[in-house]
Amino acid sequence: MFTVTQNRGLRGETSLLGSIAKADKETLAKVEDELRRARSLHIDYHSGHEGYAVILEELDELWEEVRKRHQDKAAMRREAIQVAATALRFVVDVCGEEESDG
Repeated sequence: MFTVTQNRGLRGETSLLGSIAKADKETLAKVEDELRRARSLHIDYHSGHEGYAVILEELDELWEEVRKRHQDKAAMRREAIQVAATALRFVVDVCGEEESDG
């Protein structure tokens, strides 16, 4: 689903996407796995309102982990991956494909 390549900016510097690919392809794979899992359990979002509500719910779950006195980094990571997968799903289900300018 994701194709990650190292892109170079106008001045030859490595883009953020290139840095992410280099530093953490495993995390992107986990986001992809979570996206597939969520799609197998739930139908597509019907509206921006529905997608936003799901993102907000996932973000609240992440916030619950973040505000704990003794943070569990593994739990925060799981919740952050769910937020990322939910946001990607919003883009696909609600926004659809980008239209070209012609």
